Amino acid sequence: MRLFERDGAMLVYLDTSFLSEFAKAEMGKLKVSDHAEKWQALLALLRRGVKRGDLICPASQFQTQEALLARNLNPFEFTIIQSELSKGYFLKDWEEILVHQTAKQVLIYLGRPQDINLGWNILTKKPPPVIAPHFTRKSKGEVMQYAEVLQKRGSLKSSFAEEYEWQKVGVIYETFLQPIRQLQGLATSSKSRDPVGDIMYSGFMGRLRIEAKISANEALKVIDFFSSDSVNRIPYIHIFASIYASLRFYELARKPKSGDWLDVATLACAVPYCNIVATDRNMKTHVVDRLRLDVKYGTRIFSATADDLDAFEEFLSGITH
Repeated sequence: MRLFERDGAMLVYLDTSFLSEFAKAEMGKLKVSDHAEKWQALLALLRRGVKRGDLICPASQFQTQEALLARNLNPFEFTIIQSELSKGYFLKDWEEILVHQTAKQVLIYLGRPQDINLGWNILTKKPPPVIAPHFTRKSKGEVMQYAEVLQKRGSLKSSFAEEYEWQKVGVIYETFLQPIRQLQGLATSSKSRDPVGDIMYSGFMGRLRIEAKISANEALKVIDFFSSDSVNRIPYIHIFASIYASLRFYELARKPKSGDWLDVATLACAVPYCNIVATDRNMKTHVVDRLRLDVKYGTRIFSATADDLDAFEEFLSGITH
């Protein structure tokens, strides 16, 4: 399922680690043992594809967030590579992606598919907001603490399907239904002074109401939508909940990493729209081997292993010859 095509150009999403290795290769900081030749060859192919208009490697807020925290990364070289390969294009902010995808499914649920915005574009020339490093560091710490608490408890679910449902509900309540969670007296990531008013007129739900043009008499049906199976058709929620469920259910012995949260959010944004996504080896294991999300969304996934770098290079050679 391909959600986006742009004038025949393939979209290639490169996570921060790939851009970082490219920047090091440019500065001559990679050794033979670091697969320097492979990184240089891959970068040359990407440059050729971008120059010919065969490829666009859009930048994103997540790349910049991670790069700002990297200790041994030259921000100048990183930005040069990022700008060159992206041609000035960015993936839209994750919140905008989530709201748009949800609006589409809500309109189908309400019987108004003719109102779906078919002109919406995943790419933008407007840079996303830059998150200050200390905020990213704080958020990572909080997510890490929560993940460690869950790991100690172990999985209380008897199947992956149950774990997925639990993760899906968590995503929904931390975004669109957070005011309802607050009214129920449950923990939330932020507090609203007027949760009743915010249910349909502020936050994620307010943005959804505007994009889908939800009328007052449709409000209750929209609330019901979030309890329906239609939510599984929202790519961001489906991918985010699937990967986290896989991490929780299949890898209880693995120590959570502070970067897991951004990695999962990145994949939830990029996989539905990009023809190629480069990520780390463990995330590829979940996306490809356990979940088969690459097949569902028609995306090629590569990691930074030596074999994958070779496969990535071979794949690009067939496109940019």
